[in-house]
Amino acid sequence: YIMNGAFSRFGRFGSRFWRSAKTKAPVRRFSTQPNQEVPGWPPGADQKPAFARWLPWIGLGVFTLVGGGMYVVFQKENENKKKAMRVKSVGTAKIGGNWTLVTHEGRPATSANLLGRYSLIYFGFTYCPDICPYELRKMTQVVNTIDNAIGPIIQPVLISVDPWRDTVEQLDVYVKDFHPRLVGLTGTPEQVDKITRDFRVFFSKTADPEQDADYLVDHSIFMYLMDPEGKFVDYFGVNLDEKQIVEQIKGHLIAQNKLPP
Repeated sequence: YIMNGAFSRFGRFGSRFWRSAKTKAPVRRFSTQPNQEVPGWPPGADQKPAFARWLPWIGLGVFTLVGGGMYVVFQKENENKKKAMRVKSVGTAKIGGNWTLVTHEGRPATSANLLGRYSLIYFGFTYCPDICPYELRKMTQVVNTIDNAIGPIIQPVLISVDPWRDTVEQLDVYVKDFHPRLVGLTGTPEQVDKITRDFRVFFSKTADPEQDADYLVDHSIFMYLMDPEGKFVDYFGVNLDEKQIVEQIKGHLIAQNKLPP
């Protein structure tokens, strides 16, 4: 009887243990509520799924991408507005005028000779050691690129700011090192002084030509784009490379309906 009772109690206990083991949480020992769940059991029950733990980082990444994209778009629009404003403002500047000079071939030339096509004008001098050759090579690349893409619609021009040394013969030799259509222009000191004032070009000798034959000439470093009517369109400084100048010229051609967008 004692053994039967022991096995009977053991059987009830084992059955109860087996049933509780099959549930989500074990039975709490010494509890008046045998089926009450134990917090934190089984291990990891209180932890969030892996995907949920990454949600804040995913949200931050999406926010960063969207915000960065909007910033780039706004910056691009702002840049386009600035370019449009710049084109509008420089397009009305009073630069240029009527002038009379002599070509590198010894023929008289006036501002009327440049009408009918765009012209790209650079002010420099043949004894310039580095800047002028660099800018004239850049001009050659710009004109060649436009020639290949559109046609020979631009006339390159070099106007000397050193009429004391840049004779017709000197210019004739010098221009042959650059674009084959490059026209060199020179004149008297009075004629050069007038055209530089018309184009707002600064130039100054570093020494008296009569005392120092190896003097240099400080001058503004710009290329001027003039339209077929002789009106000023834009200028390009030394900070722009050939590709940037070509893109800006194409932009003006599109704005003036000379080139399809």
